[in-house]
Amino acid sequence: MRHPGRQGRVWAAFAVAALLAGCAVPDEVNPVKIYNRVSGNDDALRPEPPGMDRPTPNLATIPPRPERPPPAFRQAVTESLAGDRAASRDPLVLRSIPAPGQGPRTGAPAETGMPAAPVRG
Repeated sequence: MRHPGRQGRVWAAFAVAALLAGCAVPDEVNPVKIYNRVSGNDDALRPEPPGMDRPTPNLATIPPRPERPPPAFRQAVTESLAGDRAASRDPLVLRSIPAPGQGPRTGAPAETGMPAAPVRG
């Protein structure tokens, strides 16, 4: 004997499964992503870090520490930096740009931004 509601429940379960298959699962709870992270499969897909094809560097090839400059040179640099710091604390002076038509005339014709008229003749 068949139950009349059983077929409806099967189709409802199938519809729910089909709807859930289209949902996006966050990576934090996706079992496939968790397995790939734990098993190391994600690391196998990463590119190799740069420089791994070169030999290990030899620390004996590091150049020696450079010589310190003389005290007079260091003092000159310190004074120059102190002067720059003091000058940077002065307020900025804005340059004024003369309004159009009020600037000094140099005798050159004014530029209008339009092309010159063609010469006929």
